[in-house]
Amino acid sequence: NVHGSYSGQLTIAASNDIIVDGDLVSDGEEAILGLIANNFIRIYHPMTITVEKDAEGKVIKETVNCANAGDVVKDIEIHAALLAINHSFIVDNYNCGSSLGTLTVLGAISQKYRGAVGTTGGTGYLKSYNYDDRLHTITPPSFIEPVKSDWVIGRETVG
Repeated sequence: NVHGSYSGQLTIAASNDIIVDGDLVSDGEEAILGLIANNFIRIYHPMTITVEKDAEGKVIKETVNCANAGDVVKDIEIHAALLAINHSFIVDNYNCGSSLGTLTVLGAISQKYRGAVGTTGGTGYLKSYNYDDRLHTITPPSFIEPVKSDWVIGRETVG
């Protein structure tokens, strides 16, 4: 899980998922962050759980309710270049619970599949995505530099 403020240049990479569980904001003009996940970059959105126990106190059933848990983060802000290599940038349980406010991203989002962050029914977050123009000239360390990279067609299907 990742959250907080940063003042330098940093890239965080994960072989599976990256879970953002609070604001992730820059502290200064030179601060820049990259998040690279092989799978998902997820916004943590927990649900409440009802637990049924037998007479001895042993758990016999856990039921996840479609209601926001007490530690849910509302109006979250992320300053970063986001890259979900094999999946999506997504909000956990985006279609459950009440409105979470606005998900503000200042940076860039690249993902294999478009991930959901809310619904028109008022669950999850409203989007406020803004490109960070500094990414034209600087990139997080060890992050792909699209302007300087040579792209070639690896395979083409003509049909």
